[in-house]
Amino acid sequence: APEGLSEEARAEAAAEAAAAILKEEPATPTPPTPTPAATDAAPVETKRVMLQPARAEVPLGPKTPLKGPKDAPVTIVLFEDFQCPFCRKLAGNLHALMDARPADVRVAWYHFPMLSDCNDHVKKDMHPQACLAAMAGVCAEEQGKFWEMHDTMFSNNARLSARDIRKYAQLEGLALGAFDTCMRAPETLAQVKADASVGAELGVGGTPTFFVNGRRLAGAQPVEVLEAVVDAVQQKDQQERVRLDVALRGEIIGDIGQVPGEVTLDGPYGRFTIDAFEAHVVDGVAKSIPGAEPTRGLSWYDASAACEAAGKRLCSEEEWLSACTGAIPNDLDGDGIYSDDPIQGRRHPYGDYPLENYCASSREKDDARPLIAGNHPKCVTPEGVYDMEGNLKEWIGLAPDRAGLKGGSYFSRNSARCGYFKKDVPPDGADDSMGFRCCRGKDPVDDSAERYPGGKVGDAVQAWSLPTPRGGDFGTADLKGKPFIMTFWASWCGPCRKELPALAALYEKYKDQGLVVVGVNVDRDRNKAKGFLRDMPLPFPVVLDTENELMGRFDAQSVPTTFWVTADGDIRQKTEGYDDRKKDDLETYLTELMRR
Repeated sequence: APEGLSEEARAEAAAEAAAAILKEEPATPTPPTPTPAATDAAPVETKRVMLQPARAEVPLGPKTPLKGPKDAPVTIVLFEDFQCPFCRKLAGNLHALMDARPADVRVAWYHFPMLSDCNDHVKKDMHPQACLAAMAGVCAEEQGKFWEMHDTMFSNNARLSARDIRKYAQLEGLALGAFDTCMRAPETLAQVKADASVGAELGVGGTPTFFVNGRRLAGAQPVEVLEAVVDAVQQKDQQERVRLDVALRGEIIGDIGQVPGEVTLDGPYGRFTIDAFEAHVVDGVAKSIPGAEPTRGLSWYDASAACEAAGKRLCSEEEWLSACTGAIPNDLDGDGIYSDDPIQGRRHPYGDYPLENYCASSREKDDARPLIAGNHPKCVTPEGVYDMEGNLKEWIGLAPDRAGLKGGSYFSRNSARCGYFKKDVPPDGADDSMGFRCCRGKDPVDDSAERYPGGKVGDAVQAWSLPTPRGGDFGTADLKGKPFIMTFWASWCGPCRKELPALAALYEKYKDQGLVVVGVNVDRDRNKAKGFLRDMPLPFPVVLDTENELMGRFDAQSVPTTFWVTADGDIRQKTEGYDDRKKDDLETYLTELMRR
């Protein structure tokens, strides 16, 4: 960007330039239940891997990012895409491999983005931001920071827009002026295309594909397979066909012995104490006990009461995140939520990359095995907090409108992590995948009670009335005693155009049971709302909030924002945004609402 521009303007210029190149679419009691004495779970599966005799000569050029000792007997050359979820998984397994075999392995990287904008050899475009991420990798390598950006982009590979990537470059300490110039340079795109051409010449057609001393493999191979292959290529004649039957470990389970039930840490509001274990509730009191089965199936209200009975409280989102990541988080986008920003510190309680057998996060939903607090000895933070990933999704939040679920449960699989956060679960909801732990410490300042009286989850809706497009008024007096859905929408809002028909279908289905849907239009010009309704008539009442007065009384920062209100007039749930994947969720939310 030209000199003299503000930092924000420079970010905009860099984003636009990169997008133009790529056409991107913009205390501890005695445990009541002993943990198993074994240090490792028995193997649950055997995987067969074939190493073919063909051995490719993969060139390593001066611009190829390398990691590991130069004299390592094994070189693994990767052809990968930063937006590829299987590449992300393989990256974690390779990280564990290099920890286990630091002298044996060197890793090299080639870009093979699955997008034709920068790879002429793909048959189907799959990852719309893959080219931007690949270019960022090239530019990071220019400054000697490829592997740092590699880790950060993989950890946040659901958010790889030009703006996101520049933010990651800043977090990793890259010189942003040079980075911006590099991202605009045609030579950067040419380097990505050249990498992809090398892969194509070697027969690479998808990601991840990699070569271990020239032997080709594909997919997110487990750590055990990688270790076996590293051993095999050193011991076997390079011209032999090698068959490996590799035993895969299940969850690593073991007895952790007697450890403290609480851990004291630095947090966003000073020192605070967090329970080391998910809560085991006895007579309504939450207890942090290793070896006990965490109590599950409680609502946020139940969990909050159990913590209070123990002289504690539920953890805030930012406290829980601090304990999981080892770093105090920042709300960089200012939306009041910390888990949707780039993670500071660790991405998983035990490190940066997911490892399937460290925690109970890869079971089937109907798995009947018990969940025992603390019997996954590797599923622990360096500070001593156990089971923050897997086991149970944990309730957090100091008030109903701040309620949410962190960490992921025993069946969350790849989504289980420190940054996992379900915000749209109503605080009175409960199922067997939900648990909690407690905290103690200075409460964060929260003035939302004063700012949004009667407009937050857990509140009773205060009276309101607004004009309708056809004249007359409509408001809470017309809704008394009825469950209703109130959605704030605008004529220019794309997601609103998808959510409104979905809500209309629910209304038609349940109106005979008393359901009302109310559309609160927030356009400043009421004629825009009227024009929208001529093109898309809605079967439920619509009111006009042209001054955004009602929206301002509710905790609604964007459209669509939708409130689900019980027949008693209490806000049970709030949902934000909409896409087609949420259509089935709406039916579930409504079914629960109608039961209240």
